[in-house]
Amino acid sequence: MANAWVKVSVSSPANNSKLTSPATFVASATSNHTITGWKIYFDGTLVWSAGKATSISPTLNISPGTHQVVVRAWANNGNYGTVTLTETVSSTTKTGGCSPPPLA
Repeated sequence: MANAWVKVSVSSPANNSKLTSPATFVASATSNHTITGWKIYFDGTLVWSAGKATSISPTLNISPGTHQVVVRAWANNGNYGTVTLTETVSSTTKTGGCSPPPLA
């Protein structure tokens, strides 16, 4: 059950941003209890999780399109806080690979 004892803040990306993939999500949580876990969901599917930490900054691959992103942190008393974002991914950044040979 959600309540005011767990406050999640996402500092990056801002809601309604246009992103390229991969994208880094920077978030922090405060509570009167110890933060014991994190989960990030894209369109209802769990894509990342972590344990005890007051802040996170995972870099995640996201397919092109508009997505609902949920960032959630839990405290050791079972309560959680949530931030829901809408993000639009325009393209995927290519890394690695080979360049074509120069034309003769």
